[in-house]
Amino acid sequence: LHAHPSQPDELDSYMYQTVGHQVVQAYSACMGLPLFRRQIKGTSARKDLSYTRTEGDEVEDLFILLSHIKEVMPQIMGVASGAIASDYQRVRVENVCARLNLVSYAYLWHMPQRQLLRGMIECGIEAVLIKVAALGLDPRKHLGRSIAVLEPHLHRLSDLYGSHVCGEGGEYESMTLDFPLFTKGRIVLDETEVVIQTPDAMAPVAYLVPKSFHIEPKDPDAPDELPSDVRDVPDSSSSSCGTPKASFVRTSFGQRPGEYNINFHVVSGQDYVQLSCSAHSRVPADCTENDTANALHDMLAAVERELAAMHLELNHALFVHLFLANMGHFAAANAVYCRHFPAHNPPSRACVQVPLPEGCPVMVDVLLAKGAYTPAAQPAAAAEAPDAGRAISNSGGSSSRSSTGGEEFGRKVLHVQSISSWAPSCIGPYSQANQYNGLVYLAGQIPLHPSSMTVVAGDAVAQTIRALASCEAVAVALRCSVLRGSLGLTVYVTAATALETLDAITRTIFTAFDQGTLPHIKPKRASSTNSPPVSGGTGSGSGGGVAVGGGCANGCGRASGSGSARLSSSGRSCFEDEEGEGDDAVSRLDPYLEPPNVSNSMRPNVTFITVEALPRGSLVELQPVLVDLPYGDILSQRHSHSSADGEENSRPHTQPCSNAKLPTLDGMGVQRHSSIGTCDLSNEDSCHTSTLASDDEEEGPLAARGTAVAAAAAAVAAGSASVPAPAGTSGRRPGSGVAGAGGSGCSSSDAMATSVCHEGRLCKTLLHMPLAVFQARGDLHVRLQRALGCVLASYGMDLSHVVRVMAWYDINKVVLMNDPNTSSSASRSFHVTWVPVLGVTSSACADCAAIMEVLVEKAVA
Repeated sequence: LHAHPSQPDELDSYMYQTVGHQVVQAYSACMGLPLFRRQIKGTSARKDLSYTRTEGDEVEDLFILLSHIKEVMPQIMGVASGAIASDYQRVRVENVCARLNLVSYAYLWHMPQRQLLRGMIECGIEAVLIKVAALGLDPRKHLGRSIAVLEPHLHRLSDLYGSHVCGEGGEYESMTLDFPLFTKGRIVLDETEVVIQTPDAMAPVAYLVPKSFHIEPKDPDAPDELPSDVRDVPDSSSSSCGTPKASFVRTSFGQRPGEYNINFHVVSGQDYVQLSCSAHSRVPADCTENDTANALHDMLAAVERELAAMHLELNHALFVHLFLANMGHFAAANAVYCRHFPAHNPPSRACVQVPLPEGCPVMVDVLLAKGAYTPAAQPAAAAEAPDAGRAISNSGGSSSRSSTGGEEFGRKVLHVQSISSWAPSCIGPYSQANQYNGLVYLAGQIPLHPSSMTVVAGDAVAQTIRALASCEAVAVALRCSVLRGSLGLTVYVTAATALETLDAITRTIFTAFDQGTLPHIKPKRASSTNSPPVSGGTGSGSGGGVAVGGGCANGCGRASGSGSARLSSSGRSCFEDEEGEGDDAVSRLDPYLEPPNVSNSMRPNVTFITVEALPRGSLVELQPVLVDLPYGDILSQRHSHSSADGEENSRPHTQPCSNAKLPTLDGMGVQRHSSIGTCDLSNEDSCHTSTLASDDEEEGPLAARGTAVAAAAAAVAAGSASVPAPAGTSGRRPGSGVAGAGGSGCSSSDAMATSVCHEGRLCKTLLHMPLAVFQARGDLHVRLQRALGCVLASYGMDLSHVVRVMAWYDINKVVLMNDPNTSSSASRSFHVTWVPVLGVTSSACADCAAIMEVLVEKAVA
């Protein structure tokens, strides 16, 4: 894309570099490849971070150009861009790629700029500065100089003024004259002219105009004039490639329409809505892939109708749990999922296979917020050019406002669809993270190598480290941290995981939390670094991925699967040295890649769930919930003038804790309360009799298996090689016992509640339930509601502050007398989504029959 000859070289485009466009046409001869060109007709009509198709915008010029290329060369499957830290450009490239069914490659995304600059130099990239616009860059001294010569000077400017060494803040623009993919020739500038655009005494803005240049052949036997193939794209080029995909058409092979009972529960609070839904076949049979797709389509259609009655949409969704009875049906289910959920600002998601009841191929649990989406609102236009150097954690400026009011409390969505070395991409309507009202919901991360989107080689421990590194990279992009600011972490492991490996996974996770750093490993290279991308794939930390080559995008030919053994929060650089980090000037990270400086990290509640299978054959999947640290900064600033007495009186009364308070971060105080109490849910001799006593209603929907024989039979029927311990014993098995987890397990009759609370406002509570809880008389949900109310009261909270309640129950210990998820209702009362699993433990309990996870958020006053 280039400027018209009658226009100035510098168009001040928000999207494209136009300075030096005269030289770009020589790239065809240097590479021996065709070059397609189009004149820029549009302007920066839409300047906010989000982008949708806008007539007259310069992004549509890129769409027309790529549409033409795809028609001429249908084998084209992806687009590579050099975005490093700019969400503005990345989001627009991803938008065009999505409309054309192309894959966006951004291998430089969130790579450390100092290491990136050094890597480009070492790989033989000869690039010169062609525009300067920053303090310390002199047009007369620095224009036309190579990045190799200027590297030390760029480091000094970064140290002095905080500028970006790769020019991501607009400090400079460069032009490539030679690099390894220029196999035919290199460009030599013969005559140039300096144009002063802004004669500022401190930071003048100027650019270089190439007046004449020639191509120097690299083969001495080649002719002096190399052949060139430059093709201009006309305005009349068809854009039919951008036609939206046809909507999902229901197919029916195993089940006919009307043979599914769609059951859902809705709990609506002041702001949050939790909706669980399942589909049950009226004629139980082996579910096929089409059955799963049809059932999910019917479910989501019913969900949309129910939400419409509440004046809500799936655009309000923050997080989705997708439970499949057969992970082999993921592709079909995902295709249906993509038809219903929004592509812009989608929810985060976790997908696992669990032993659902017979005839139930799929179940979903959706968390929505009424303030997360405002249909009538339009994103505010930016008054100034976007800050390319700031890693804004938003897939496109959310237009929502939270119930607390103010733009700073709005929802933000991190949705990176480009394949990069940063973290696994999310190509489709599911995002890496959603920020809302002080909580950050991260998608489930499986151990995908980001640049190849293949599962890393190695055992479950190596996969845990990779998944944890991806989680931390996503968190740091949001100015948060998994290792230093988690409320809770759910760890899914497959049934094939051995007990010793599960213990090693536990130690690895707790060591990372205690030390606040990621373990160092040496991952194996991807099995194929030159594999072509697979068209139509989907990439997500929790399901699916585009199989692509792992080569570095700079053309050096070095596979990004090699390099340093260190897994940093920003992702591993393919330019790092095999032996070490290099000198301090190069190894230093950019500020937006550094995790928040919290010296005393919070150790969250960790729940270990044993499931039947995970996406892509992974052995482990991690799904954290974080404290939104920037949100806390805003709250702290708002209340900075409150009196000390007033602040003290506003704090909830909690049990004492040795780690009562962490050092402040930018004025934000972080508290951790480990209130561990014993709560008996089965008899009237409880320490909290009025709240936790058994009632006289008839038996609840769950009952314990009475004998070890019945449990063993269930284990055999489920295909489990291990036999669960009899009721009342403390035997351990894979998935039900965690060495070093911090607790010996539930007692025979007592349930245990553990909570991690942040500033008396955010809380993650686990209620650990032994078999005795299910054997007692009385409605279990009533007893759980009373118990939870008692626990929350100790933190100055109540049930109205509950965001989401989910319970994982071990089918080897607990049997469903009546499925609690089958009765359809739109109840606004307390509800628990029960999920059957093969085993459940936590960081505080090594032997549970079930664990109820409760997420609580007390609204800002």
